[in-house]
Amino acid sequence: LAVRGPVCVRLFPVSMVRLARRTGVARLLAAGTRPAPAFAVWAAALAVWHVPALYDGALENERLHAFEHLTFIAAGVLVWSVLLDPARRQLLAGWQRFGYALALLAASSVLGMCSS
Repeated sequence: LAVRGPVCVRLFPVSMVRLARRTGVARLLAAGTRPAPAFAVWAAALAVWHVPALYDGALENERLHAFEHLTFIAAGVLVWSVLLDPARRQLLAGWQRFGYALALLAASSVLGMCSS
């Protein structure tokens, strides 16, 4: 995520970048890495996997457990891309990033208190 600008695009094969643009995946990723949608996806991933039946199911089923962690990673990448801003879109100023990080902390704390 620390790689910025054109170097970031060069990490992916040209064919993959073209496919992402042609299929609309690039637009979906651009929308998903905006502050509000990224926060919503992240919060939903945490909340959904803290539902006792889903949590217990993930403990019992190896594939479901892997999918759980995949969703945590994907949601984490979204919110961290907002905080680190590797594409330099400057959607949030420095102080806003700090507030965003505090909102993430507060949301996870609330979830932790509710699921105890």
